[in-house]
Amino acid sequence: MAELSPLALIGLFRYLQNEVYGTICPFVWDQCGDFGCYIEPEEDQRYGLSDLWEDADEFFVRDKDFDKKATEELRKNVTFNLYYANNPKQFETAMIGTNPLYKNFAKNKITKIIVHGWKNNHQSEIGQGIKDAYIKAKTNANIIIVDWSNGSFRFYNRAKACVPLVANILAEFIDRLVKEQGLNVKNLHIIGHSLGAHVSGLAAVRVKAGKPKRVTGLDPAKPTFDNKDTEKISKNSGDFVDIIHSCANRLGLSERLGHIDFYPNRGEALQRGCLTDYDGSCSHARSYQIFAEAVTNPKGFKGTLCNNWEDFRGGKCKSGAVQYIGEAIPAKYVEGAYYLKTAKNAPLAVGEQSSVMSAQEIKEDDEDSVLAKMLFKVFKPYYILYQNK
Repeated sequence: MAELSPLALIGLFRYLQNEVYGTICPFVWDQCGDFGCYIEPEEDQRYGLSDLWEDADEFFVRDKDFDKKATEELRKNVTFNLYYANNPKQFETAMIGTNPLYKNFAKNKITKIIVHGWKNNHQSEIGQGIKDAYIKAKTNANIIIVDWSNGSFRFYNRAKACVPLVANILAEFIDRLVKEQGLNVKNLHIIGHSLGAHVSGLAAVRVKAGKPKRVTGLDPAKPTFDNKDTEKISKNSGDFVDIIHSCANRLGLSERLGHIDFYPNRGEALQRGCLTDYDGSCSHARSYQIFAEAVTNPKGFKGTLCNNWEDFRGGKCKSGAVQYIGEAIPAKYVEGAYYLKTAKNAPLAVGEQSSVMSAQEIKEDDEDSVLAKMLFKVFKPYYILYQNK
């Protein structure tokens, strides 16, 4: 048996700890109701493999009436939370049936709509972190965080099945904002993470009032999505679509999806500083952490157009084109894949050094790549389960 490094042993211990705990902790079972059969752990929101592996098919079967039942339930529970710049903790909540939607929506401001991913809600780091960054940057905007936790806190395949349904509700909500509260879609920016990136992209193309100015996808979810899947974010989702990949080929898609796709630190796990990232969550989160930081540091993350990561780190990028992650939409840009490095820990921005890698950093990158492959091999059953394959 091959000898495992200390870092791999730490990851293995974390995994086994979760597996054992997941096996013995109590689970709450839903009796195959509107969203089908699913389970939810009571405390740590993690599943034990032994609890799910047997008879797993029942979790993956989509009920004949799922779309109708789930839509009815989601329409009663999805909320749109408008935050106030002068009080970041205060917000006004609307639902699709609320009339009027908001008392304090400012039609002359730009509007940011933020959509979370799997097993998150509007209080999660993705929404709160980006909202706080916009407020810190004194961005003159309506900031709305969508909460679809009634659909996202389900077994993954059920949550994924909710994506187009939530997108329909979000598109309807945006059309109401246009018709009733004066929103201009050319002042609209939708930002989504993981499954929320696909919600954002699908909603954008379903808005009857027109295509939004911008859609940002933060590590769009990969599990059960593939190149042929049409129900996902794409560069057709907005006038300008930018993507940040941070856990490609694990939890996020690796393919180019936008006009500009950023690939920090190869765009894959392990992201720098995520050395024991056995489940990919640390690397997956880097996408929204980088974006939030870029809002307040517009020159902090410089991407360089390049053929691939190997050419980038070897200084072989030929076009000279660069783009910065962040708030500004470039007046002119070259479509393509932009690579950059970040720091290992917050603050992640390294400014102009984003495009330069030292010999030591290249050595560390090689080591991280080897470790990532080893962790993936060790924990392959986890990924198989996660991706329902």
